[in-house]
Amino acid sequence: MTPLRSLLCLLCLLSNASSAHAQIQFNDGILALNGTPIGVRAIEYQGEPLEFLRSLQFNAVWLKTPPSPELRFEAQQAGIWLICPPPNNPGQTIDSSYDNVLVWNLGNEGSHSRHSNDAQAAHLLQSADRLKRRPLLATARSGIYDYSRTVDILMMSRSPLFSTLDMLDLHTWQRDYPTLVRPDTALWSTVQTQPAPKLSEQWMMFEGNPAYISAISYEQIKMQIYLALAARSRGILFTSHTPLHNNDPETEFRRTALELANWELQLVDAWFAAGRALPGLAKSNQPRMNSAVIQAGRSRLLVPIWQERHNQSAIGPAFAENVRYIVSGIPETYSAYHLVPGRILPMQSARVAGGMRIELEEANLNSLIFFSEDDAMYAQVAQRATLMGARTSHLACRLAELELAMTEQVLNTLKRTKDANAIPTHPKDNLPLIAMPEYESMLRTTRRAIELAKSLASRTPPDHARSYLEAERATRGLRAASRSLWQEATRHDLNLCMTPVSVSFATLPLYLAAYQRTNGANLGANRLTGGDMEMQTLEQAGWEARAHKVEGTFIAKRELSPIAARSGQLGLCLAVGAENAANRPRQLETIPLWVAAPSVPIRMGEMICVHGWVRIPQPLESTVDGLMIFDSLGGEELALRFLQTGGEWREFAFYRNVPMDGDYHVFFALAGIGEVHIDDIRISPVQFDVSVPVQPTQPVPQQQPYWQRLNPFQYLPPMPGRG
Repeated sequence: MTPLRSLLCLLCLLSNASSAHAQIQFNDGILALNGTPIGVRAIEYQGEPLEFLRSLQFNAVWLKTPPSPELRFEAQQAGIWLICPPPNNPGQTIDSSYDNVLVWNLGNEGSHSRHSNDAQAAHLLQSADRLKRRPLLATARSGIYDYSRTVDILMMSRSPLFSTLDMLDLHTWQRDYPTLVRPDTALWSTVQTQPAPKLSEQWMMFEGNPAYISAISYEQIKMQIYLALAARSRGILFTSHTPLHNNDPETEFRRTALELANWELQLVDAWFAAGRALPGLAKSNQPRMNSAVIQAGRSRLLVPIWQERHNQSAIGPAFAENVRYIVSGIPETYSAYHLVPGRILPMQSARVAGGMRIELEEANLNSLIFFSEDDAMYAQVAQRATLMGARTSHLACRLAELELAMTEQVLNTLKRTKDANAIPTHPKDNLPLIAMPEYESMLRTTRRAIELAKSLASRTPPDHARSYLEAERATRGLRAASRSLWQEATRHDLNLCMTPVSVSFATLPLYLAAYQRTNGANLGANRLTGGDMEMQTLEQAGWEARAHKVEGTFIAKRELSPIAARSGQLGLCLAVGAENAANRPRQLETIPLWVAAPSVPIRMGEMICVHGWVRIPQPLESTVDGLMIFDSLGGEELALRFLQTGGEWREFAFYRNVPMDGDYHVFFALAGIGEVHIDDIRISPVQFDVSVPVQPTQPVPQQQPYWQRLNPFQYLPPMPGRG
């Protein structure tokens, strides 16, 4: 029996994989099969064969509609669980053909207005399912506490990638979410694996090339997983918009990344399935590298959290040198281990004032550290690590190869743009948006490092753990280059996400082309009625203000006021107050106040610019979203977010391409406690000047870029016969 087959058999025994006779138990937020806790690794179903999804190590499939008899039979044959809506006649007893349903999903749009109907449906479903008593799940946008009384599991769902929602703010939102629910409510989380559909649509309208728009990195997926674990999630739904068995580079990368993520989740399943995330983070001596602490039985797991802004657009190398932790609450009898697919590596530790000290020459998103005195747990985790080593090292090396190919394709496109003197300059400093220094040496170094990682797995005996670690080290230069070039190109943008193609390194060629195209363009007439706010009432010009009652708040202002005027006599003032200033909510569950601008006509093929000014006198509280400005083409996924402006007026702008004729809407949503001022709003078409010649780029002093200072070999111990 091969090691991989042995591992699959072991994992099936340990997790009691799906069968018609498995007993589903749900107690204290822990989901168990025949008494063994499991962490749920689910994927949104897009028509793939279920046996194929099982081979990628998913143990559950998320369905949007009740499963057909054929799909239920296929799930039983594949040994995979279903998470799905109940049958259309829930009052009728649910028969054994639904035995592979693990959790009933009551819906993804829970709200105050829908709760009573959903509660009634939940009661009928529990009566119909009284033999199995499977847990109920919902995703609620409002009425969260009421839903936590109705269902067993609530899904925490956000889409941070390529948005203005920073992953550090996502961590804050997930950390505070339990304050909105009953204490015994279980929490699951979504992990975004693709750009939002509306963003992808905008990319295509900017003449995007799907061959290199695979902008999401494995590290971004991994960060979301770790944030979910830190938020005590015991189930993860990997969101997916296209089938995983498609044959294109983006799908191969995503398929490989998700299989590797599933193997790694199985490695930490003891903490994922039944662990308890402790409050706060374990701080290191390096401010950007800290860790969540998860306790399970007689063990602790440190899960690394890379705390750097704008990780949602470009995560960068994500590592730190000479990292030292002092972890409190670790008993003296515990030992420390570095948990790596392939093998467990013992670590040096010491008792010091305040806890147990461990030191790492380098720390990154592979720095999973666990402490334990439990010999049985150690043996189980060590066996899993050893048996999955060959597969995980292969996947890690393949991911590195794919990341190299995609990065090289974008860099070559940028180089051709530079050689054609087509990189535009910015009028603020009259310098090219991208200087494009030499990068071929970095690519050569990366290729050699990947080959080294592969060779470690093919040696006799193979060293799969080192191969796995070296594959990540090999790609640090790629990630450093991606982040550095993205930051350089967008350094003068008024705000993050100013255009749909300015949100990622992968779309920089599209961003440069769009920037060059708009060079010399003018904004047409303002199509928005009342954008100057100089009217007697909002309703007079067709503006619509709406308020939602949110626990602990009241609507203080939604009016035109002289104090909110940037120009003219009046501006729009929105304010939400706390009913009890000394005990205000940590997070508001939904948006209490928003304003919709009058609709404007748009035509297919146009580029629309939304421009205006915002002032926030004091930082907004009880929110990570602040003031959200979004539109009907981009939705909330492409919203601008402002938490503070230092009390000054701040200019903003964003651009959209128009896919079809219709009416266009812009919304201003105050998602926290505080006051905002809004004035001089424009919605204008971009009028291009085709006579403007391409700007030649200006020479700039060449400096060694950050990625050239990263040496993937620097932490590798010398090998026989190699330097």
